[in-house]
Amino acid sequence: MKINHYASDILLFEPFEPMKADFPYDEVVEHLFDLLRTEPNVPHVEQTKTTEQKRQAIRAYFNVRFPGELYRRLLLLSDTLLQQELAQKELYVPSDGPLVALWQGDITTLQVDAIVNAGNDQLRGCFHPLHNCIDNVIHSAAGPQLRADCDVIMDSQRQPELVGGAKITRGYNLPARFVIHTVGPNVAGAPLTPLIEAQLASCYTSVLNVAHEIPTIKTLAFCSIATGEFRFPKERAAEIAITTTKKWLANHDHHFQQIIFNTFGDDNTEIYAQLL
Repeated sequence: MKINHYASDILLFEPFEPMKADFPYDEVVEHLFDLLRTEPNVPHVEQTKTTEQKRQAIRAYFNVRFPGELYRRLLLLSDTLLQQELAQKELYVPSDGPLVALWQGDITTLQVDAIVNAGNDQLRGCFHPLHNCIDNVIHSAAGPQLRADCDVIMDSQRQPELVGGAKITRGYNLPARFVIHTVGPNVAGAPLTPLIEAQLASCYTSVLNVAHEIPTIKTLAFCSIATGEFRFPKERAAEIAITTTKKWLANHDHHFQQIIFNTFGDDNTEIYAQLL
């Protein structure tokens, strides 16, 4: 499904204006925690006495919350909380440098035009409370609007997202304006085959194709697609990522200023550093 089939449904090109309430951080946490507990099917969360415990419960609640009504008070408190947390983060802003670059750190602190999220074929985020996969981390920092947009796209598509495809949404409370979602191949310990490797390469090609359609996306950050829960071997994944990206750049008259490979662990950073 092409961008023009869903862009207007999710207001893709409308600037995001977060709602803000003039509350101290601990009060925002208290109000949002109390509000979410009134919603149906809220899971029980142990230890919710301190502000930190209630903040963790809020994330857990949003992790399991199905796309539903995003009513005003929910968005007001959610945006306020996430914007206050964003203001406390040390953001990384790409500077002049090579077209293809490497950066290690939290992808939700990258102030780029678009970041890449590695999701599952339902494309609505990770529903495991407090899970530390990239899908959960990105959705938790962006806010509930991200899942709602993905739900609109998937309802329109009426079938699971294909491995190797890509869809784009706004980034909401992330410093990145857009998030490009892709589904990598789930290896889960099985031997690599040419098909599986081609599927991973397709993820990078599809993301670049989508980003290329939007001229304002000049800086793009890839996560290490499929190397987490989907267990694609990291070294081979990095080889495919770099080779596919450089080949795409060489074969297109593009507008990108910098493509960043974002890593989190030292081992993966070393792999990319050697290959680059």
